[in-house]
Amino acid sequence: MNHETTTKRIQELTDGMKLEFGCEFMYKGKKCTFIQSSIKDYIDFLEEDAIAVQTAPAEWIEKDIKILGKPITLSHILLASKGVMIDTVGIFYDVKTLKALNIGCAWNLSQNYDGQSEKTKDIIDKIVT
Repeated sequence: MNHETTTKRIQELTDGMKLEFGCEFMYKGKKCTFIQSSIKDYIDFLEEDAIAVQTAPAEWIEKDIKILGKPITLSHILLASKGVMIDTVGIFYDVKTLKALNIGCAWNLSQNYDGQSEKTKDIIDKIVT
């Protein structure tokens, strides 16, 4: 499984493609982040590099967007990978045996999935499948 396939699989397993807080989407060629629906039938969102939240009718947005999903965090990885847990220093363990998985890497807690090392992503690919 490659990283793109892993990302899609994690999004499926954790409801990451729902248009809710934190979900990223493309709208008119710009990457945006969903904030909330503050007024009935309207959506609040933030365009990448923008300094102010925008509001638009939900029907305009929903017909012209491509949902990218939520950034994948460690919690998403753990939800998607049944039988695996992680300790406070980022080492993965088999839940049944409580033995450390010999994967030779740890999760960088300051980054989401996209910011992890290739070695860590390769391991996540194996864990999620």
